[in-house]
Amino acid sequence: MPPEFPTWGPYSREVYATRFQIAVGVPMPAAIRPDEYFSRYFEAFWRRGNGEMRPIAVAIDPQAIEVKTARFTHWGDAVGPTTRRDGLGPMFWFGGIGGAAIPFLWPERALTPTGGPSDLSGVLSGGTAHDRMRLLFSDLIERSGTISAARIHVIYRGATGVFIPVNFLVIQRPDDGQWEIIEFVISNVGADVNVGTNQGVPIF
Repeated sequence: MPPEFPTWGPYSREVYATRFQIAVGVPMPAAIRPDEYFSRYFEAFWRRGNGEMRPIAVAIDPQAIEVKTARFTHWGDAVGPTTRRDGLGPMFWFGGIGGAAIPFLWPERALTPTGGPSDLSGVLSGGTAHDRMRLLFSDLIERSGTISAARIHVIYRGATGVFIPVNFLVIQRPDDGQWEIIEFVISNVGADVNVGTNQGVPIF
């Protein structure tokens, strides 16, 4: 985790504090570090609803796991929503009700060269989809020419037996070969579709 809270578009310190209060139930401490924040936030998040959203096991049925790979040669490239013909279909993986986390960026991409938070106001919120894609991928592609990417669909079971579809967008960092999570999405879970009841708490 970065040493300071990055300010990404609407994600000011006040927004972090509001989400902390909703999930944890107490005001966010003024001097809390990002690693402490996420530890306390997710411990509280997974406890809600008797742990219904807390991962207990990953489904191993072949239909419950899909991986779609791609090679990005331009910052506008993407891994689309199409899925296997013999799979559960895009409406299962993407439809209904869902929630997504804000983009994950590794520390050196979330901070300025001086180590302070990078002010990306307007890019990840008010900016266009192209602005966001440029921010996420352009520097990596310019240095290496291409990057490997994959969208991974998985179903996991929560502590109360609810089955939860999730998908991740990951890219392989050309400098060190590490896989970086860019996006995390939970779909078809919520009181509105009678699958889980964990409402009112953003994933983050």
